[in-house]
Amino acid sequence: MIALTKNAALRVALIYFIFSLLWILLSDRLLEAISTSAETLSALQTIKGGLFVAVTSAGLYGLLRISYRQLAESEERHRMAQRLSGIGLWEWNIATNKVYRSDEMLAIWGDKPDEFNGIFNVEARVHPDDRIRWRENVRACVENGKEYNIEFRVVRPDGEVRWIAALGNIEHGKNGKAHRMMGVALDITARKQAEIALRESEERLQIFIEHAPAALAMFDRQMRYLAVSRRWMNDYGLKDSVIGQSHYAVFPEVPDDWKAVYQRGMAGEVVQVDQDRFERPDGTVQWLHWVVRPWHTDDGAIGGIVLFTEDISGVKHSQEQLHHLAHHDTLTDLPNRLLFNERLEQAIKRTERHATHLAIFFLDLDHFKHINDSLGHPVGDWLLKSIAKRLLSSLRKEDTVARVGGDEFILLLEDVREPEKAAVAAQKLMGSLTEPFHLEERQIAISTSVGIALYPQDGTDPTTLLRNADAAMYRAKEEGRNTYRFYTEELTRNAFERVSLENDLRQAIAKGELLLLYQPQVDLRNNRFIGVEALVRWQHPKLGMVSPIKFIPMAEECGLIHPIGDWVLLTACLQGKTWLEQGIEIRQIAVNLAGTQIQRGGLADTLETVLAKTGFPAARLELEVTEGFIMRQAESGICELESIRRLGAALAIDDFGTGYSSLSYLKRLPIQKIKIDQSFVRDLPGDPNDAAIANAVIALGKSLNLSVIAEGVETQEQADFLKKAGCQEAQGYLYSKPIDAEKIEALFSAQGG
Repeated sequence: MIALTKNAALRVALIYFIFSLLWILLSDRLLEAISTSAETLSALQTIKGGLFVAVTSAGLYGLLRISYRQLAESEERHRMAQRLSGIGLWEWNIATNKVYRSDEMLAIWGDKPDEFNGIFNVEARVHPDDRIRWRENVRACVENGKEYNIEFRVVRPDGEVRWIAALGNIEHGKNGKAHRMMGVALDITARKQAEIALRESEERLQIFIEHAPAALAMFDRQMRYLAVSRRWMNDYGLKDSVIGQSHYAVFPEVPDDWKAVYQRGMAGEVVQVDQDRFERPDGTVQWLHWVVRPWHTDDGAIGGIVLFTEDISGVKHSQEQLHHLAHHDTLTDLPNRLLFNERLEQAIKRTERHATHLAIFFLDLDHFKHINDSLGHPVGDWLLKSIAKRLLSSLRKEDTVARVGGDEFILLLEDVREPEKAAVAAQKLMGSLTEPFHLEERQIAISTSVGIALYPQDGTDPTTLLRNADAAMYRAKEEGRNTYRFYTEELTRNAFERVSLENDLRQAIAKGELLLLYQPQVDLRNNRFIGVEALVRWQHPKLGMVSPIKFIPMAEECGLIHPIGDWVLLTACLQGKTWLEQGIEIRQIAVNLAGTQIQRGGLADTLETVLAKTGFPAARLELEVTEGFIMRQAESGICELESIRRLGAALAIDDFGTGYSSLSYLKRLPIQKIKIDQSFVRDLPGDPNDAAIANAVIALGKSLNLSVIAEGVETQEQADFLKKAGCQEAQGYLYSKPIDAEKIEALFSAQGG
């Protein structure tokens, strides 16, 4: 209520007085109603006149005294109420611009009562940031009659900023214009500061929630959502607000073990779950890492739980990928050696429990390197993947296929009752691989050599079984390839010997253990020595003379054939140059070339360097290439041989008749000689088939204008047959076994001319 001054009290008394006059005037009707005669009416009117005089004289003074006393008491009660409530009263006379402010109002604004003169510039004291809003609120009240209701800041004379809540209304004059504004005000600084602190706290909490490294949700004890982060909404596929809803209503399929974890949190325990599978409402599967923590009220009681969850699906997927990569071959996606060993260990345990057998197949593709070298590695990779698919389709689901090397595969077959079953499986596998592989318009045929080791007779642990299967595979290769062999103890000894021999071979050149022997070649028409074939030998310091049949294939497989081949070529040319300088007429020196020497490329450059270094005439050098290699590398082989031929060296096809030559390729080859393989000479002249083949080869040579030489001639009957058939040259034990350079010199010197 508004506190009243003395002037205000007088105004109130005047109102009482006017009220009394109105009562007297209105009483005329009452007098008329109760009067029965003119005399009575006259008497009553006289009384009314007396009353009027009484009211206007003595009554007015008494009334004013009573009203002033009552108003003073009321004013004191108002002041006390204002002091207790902190509410200030204000009034603004718009016409005079005079302002009334109660003591509480002065205190709110930081002014002293004795310094206030009724003139007050409110706007100047309003905080600059709130002035526009305050001004618009006042204008709306004055011009449109809207309630004045605003919270704003004021700047006290001492510079302190306080918050005020003001409420007021406009009063209009008789002319309808705004006459004055009256209202109340309250200092709400403490409440505002609390609100600001709370808002800042909530903002900090929300910032923490939104920027937490994990999705976050806060629940009460009934598992109703109190707060939730945007990441939580995104991670769980939620679009609408869930505040106030039950977690179990949002996710009806919450597992019981999760509910048990929530209850542990409600009991005050911090619970962490490293990995858990979660299915979102849209069916998407996630992997979660989550933590449950209790939160406490001000009195220390547990108010609910906070649930932190982190979507580790990406990490889980990466871990699975890394695990897959660590256990699988990157090209074929088959298990690698590591995973195969793990499965083999488990299979051995199962086999022990059920008293059965298992088989390990070690597969190595035959001559796969030739495919890579001739068709390129992309084709080779495609072929390996195709082989992997074919192997998988040939086995049972419970069997395992692994790729453990470039062209090596291992198979694990469980529940093998007897060795015959393993043999049947091997035949089936080999049969599936002999079917050509189709790449666009090209057909690629391939074969494989298979070694088989059985559990438990060939080993009781993965290492032993794999080693023995590998040894059996090498035996299959040595016995002609494209076949399978079972493991024996003898094969293990041979495998160890092979490893040791390979290590020794790597050092043989440096130690001078290699040497060349020469086998003479004869002109059948006059039986004169015309040339030699250079043959490499290995004089092992412990094993003695090692057969070329044993170490040449090994050198080809481990890559040593290149330095050995280069050494043979250089040594033979140096020896040929020496013989020429000694006057020994050697028409030709034949040197065997390994197929890998041609595949490597650059052989023509190597040959040119050797000829320049030794001074040996290129026309006296004859290079022999096997027919089988030429047929496998027809196009690329022709290009490489043409480069060699341009240097002046002669070319011959060795082992002719064993490689199923295509005549269309044969006539294109830049060759001068073909050599009949000794397998067709051995049974001459008694075997009609060998005789027919020998005659056919000789006739083919004549038709193509090629020289023909037969190797492996051991009897005069063989020589006579060949000479009669038209073969020009021969070599073999009939004339001489391979001998050293000094004995060659003696042979050629002895025949003279």
